[in-house]
Amino acid sequence: MALNSTNLLSCLLDKESNVRFAAVLGLGIIHEEPETVIPVLITHLDTHLEDSDVNVREQAANALRKFGKEARAAVPALLKAEESRDSKFATAAPKAFDPEAASKTGVK
Repeated sequence: MALNSTNLLSCLLDKESNVRFAAVLGLGIIHEEPETVIPVLITHLDTHLEDSDVNVREQAANALRKFGKEARAAVPALLKAEESRDSKFATAAPKAFDPEAASKTGVK
């Protein structure tokens, strides 16, 4: 299987957290097809905030951050993380992604 965004995006649906982690890591590394990848990562964050594996959520935020300003639409999904069970992720995700946008919403 070739490493491309289509294959990695399909892995986000896997029941195994290590597969989802590898998929979001790969999406951040290859950094291609932002018009497709960014909305899917945002949806993944929205629907998996209660994922038992905080590493998957953190890596999804990191993958989005690597897309830079192209991924500003992710800030609301990252801010939802403030309600997450994991306070480290809740405060770090928005700030690490876009410190300027996060500060405007009150995240310090």
